[in-house]
Amino acid sequence: MTENNLKAFPGSSGNMITKNFNVGPSHVDPDVANDIQQAIDQGILSISHRSERFYQLYAKARTEIFKYFSLPADWQIYFVGSGSDAMESACRGLIEKRSFHHVNGNFSERAYKFAGMIKKDAVLNKRDELSGFTGEPDAAPEGTDCAFFCKTETATGVATSWDYIKAFRDKNPGVTIVCDVVSVVPTEPLDPNMCDYYFFSVQKGCGMSAGLGVALCSLQALEKCKRLSEAGYDVGANRALITMDEFAKKDATLDTPNVLQIFLLGKVFERFNQKGLVAIESETRAKAKQIYDWLETSEYFYAGVSDPALRANTAVSVKFKDGVEEEAVLKAVTEAGFETGLGYGAALQTGYIFAQRRGNDPCADLLPSSVAPHAHLTRTLP
Repeated sequence: MTENNLKAFPGSSGNMITKNFNVGPSHVDPDVANDIQQAIDQGILSISHRSERFYQLYAKARTEIFKYFSLPADWQIYFVGSGSDAMESACRGLIEKRSFHHVNGNFSERAYKFAGMIKKDAVLNKRDELSGFTGEPDAAPEGTDCAFFCKTETATGVATSWDYIKAFRDKNPGVTIVCDVVSVVPTEPLDPNMCDYYFFSVQKGCGMSAGLGVALCSLQALEKCKRLSEAGYDVGANRALITMDEFAKKDATLDTPNVLQIFLLGKVFERFNQKGLVAIESETRAKAKQIYDWLETSEYFYAGVSDPALRANTAVSVKFKDGVEEEAVLKAVTEAGFETGLGYGAALQTGYIFAQRRGNDPCADLLPSSVAPHAHLTRTLP
């Protein structure tokens, strides 16, 4: 299998899509093609998840991820089906009675809805889409034992600063903090002292296809889940943190996992470690700046997030200026072989979310001259 095998796939219009700028699944990293071939050659796709070979590749992925983010040895990693899986595990296992949800888009709202579905007292702290959380953080309502943040809202391209989350932590030291970093990894550090539980999925910044979620859980969070279980709370079953931890200690999973994706994730993070988080973060910021600078001078578009302090580096929302023929532009983009995203939820009606991919400079010169004024990009694959 070569890079060419992954360059094109059918678009909805019948054209061949050669440049995928969706926010997720984003464009598959060409290096992953070689990893997949290696997995086939080595028989990875057929190994038992109760074999020593699987335990080794689980340990490989865990080791590379922990090395990359400098996570303490008493943290644990759990592999699940998706980011939403990891989110539900947190809702079931880390909310005792009352949760406080910082919501400014479709994905941050999902955790709030999950908590309500399992009959927790979920308190909503909402901002308008394309807006976010700045300044002094709101005090958690009395009785709050768990708070949820979405570091970068995929639906809108709005980022919440680490400073804001840290200030909330300092103001509410006894509250368990869960953070959705689906649209952040691997472009920013994850501070183990700031949050108790992080989760992400692999089909965005990791440059892989969908089908694997990753939960990173602190010892404090796990102990809370154990305490809730012992007190009679329903913390889940197959996806309960305490259940997954029992197997993760042996580099294993309870159910049959996505073996291929775990293997690929270990290879991807091995390359991330070779480059280094500092370099990847710097590169991502530089690419994002190019995009936002270009939008400032575009006669066709402007940034959907007006406050520069809230603009994400990995998901840029773009709006058309008045008078621009949107359908004609999008048709030209599609015919040129570009796959773009239309946002989620209410954002679908307000703008577009796009992704930059590995190997491309995030500017108009990426596109054919016929659509050069219409570049909209966002996700960075280092």
